[in-house]
Amino acid sequence: MDEQTQRENQPDAESPGTTQPQIGVVQRTSEEKRAEESLRKSRIVRYGLFAAGFSSWIIINSLIWQSVAGDVRYGFDAEFYALTYLFIVPINLFILLVLFVLKKTRPFAWGILTAIGVNFLISMALGLTYNAYCMIPFFNHP
Repeated sequence: MDEQTQRENQPDAESPGTTQPQIGVVQRTSEEKRAEESLRKSRIVRYGLFAAGFSSWIIINSLIWQSVAGDVRYGFDAEFYALTYLFIVPINLFILLVLFVLKKTRPFAWGILTAIGVNFLISMALGLTYNAYCMIPFFNHP
């Protein structure tokens, strides 16, 4: 055997400073790393917008209804509440619709919608527990 065929049969020696790719390890490019980082940041922003929508709806509507309620010692004015309800609910729904249409504010709108749903569930539970607490039969409620 001559010297040239011996060199071809021998494995190549690894030059210093280079690494062999490992089996099962995925080498990510810098573009993939940047894309993953931006995805993580956008996820944090979406959760922040969701939390902001949830908390802002609760705070703003609590302040509105506190100012509308006034002093309850003078009685309950059902007509006033009905008129107020006719204005506040459509305004809430319009704002919710506008926020859902805009893609950037969609997580904020999901937060508002979740707050409305949580408020609805709590109201339902309070209505049921009020009857039970006062020992009022469900069929005898006005």
